[in-house]
Amino acid sequence: MFEAFLKNEKANESNAITTERFTRVIPDPNAFGGIRVEQLAKFKNGLDAKAVMSDQIDPVTGLNLPVWIQAEYEPNAIEVRAEPKILDEGRARLNSLAESYKMASLISKADKGTLGAAGSVKAFKEKILGSFSDILENEVTPSSYKGNFDEYLNDKILGQGIRMKDGTILSAADAIAQKEKLISELVKERSSSKFFGRPSKNELEKIVRNARIEVNFAYAYANSLKGDDRLTERNIDDAKQISKVLGFESGEKIITAFKQLAEEANSKFATESRRYLTSGGNSMYIKQNFAFMPYYQEEMNRITGGETRRETQKNLMGKVGNLPDKYK
Repeated sequence: MFEAFLKNEKANESNAITTERFTRVIPDPNAFGGIRVEQLAKFKNGLDAKAVMSDQIDPVTGLNLPVWIQAEYEPNAIEVRAEPKILDEGRARLNSLAESYKMASLISKADKGTLGAAGSVKAFKEKILGSFSDILENEVTPSSYKGNFDEYLNDKILGQGIRMKDGTILSAADAIAQKEKLISELVKERSSSKFFGRPSKNELEKIVRNARIEVNFAYAYANSLKGDDRLTERNIDDAKQISKVLGFESGEKIITAFKQLAEEANSKFATESRRYLTSGGNSMYIKQNFAFMPYYQEEMNRITGGETRRETQKNLMGKVGNLPDKYK
């Protein structure tokens, strides 16, 4: 679109606009998140200018060309510097929270008979184990690490160490050892569980694999919810709790827990959406990528009175359509 601005200015040989561009953030109850973000320019006379579509048609694209008009005075507007690094970090947080919501939602919709202590044996054969594997490899792990989630988790997540409650940093080696200890404890507990009795070698291999997948999943989920530059001790406590829930609580408790985790991810997504916009982010990015999030749908219904409910449902179905069949 910026190229279209330049092309139209050149075609009109307009000297009224300077090269200065800036962003302003305006409180607006009729906008997504209550925040409207505008990209503006400056006329040479010092007045603010904004682009609107004109009746002129680009002969190449067939699209309406934009022209500059004087921007309305907004007494509550705040001019911000849209820093690329800050916006990139904001988009990364939004993506992480959306993935957290997606993961928690998938598990909360699983057959409760495949979850918890009563479903531990079934979990080796039923879809939930496959779901964990696919979530880890397809939803969380970058393509460069597919098939080796342990390497990704140890290198990219635990490799930065863990910030402890007293402010000290637990080293990467100690953090990885802590994760391995949790896996070992989970395996030991399950191996002596009445649900398994004395497991055979084959069953023990399955117990170890399942425990490793669940713990890695728990750490990945905790990482996606973190607000700091690295995992904190509280994140690790959350991961341990998630792992415990996955293994030995009832199916009903697991589903309830993950519904709450999904709600938490959605709530944090709402906060981060507003933070992203106040930093000069584009609401179109949220619309194009996160229409399946409940907060997005709630905002659209609030703004339009529910008129876009069908549109957001279509967007949601489109997103769901990209998931493996076992998730639908």
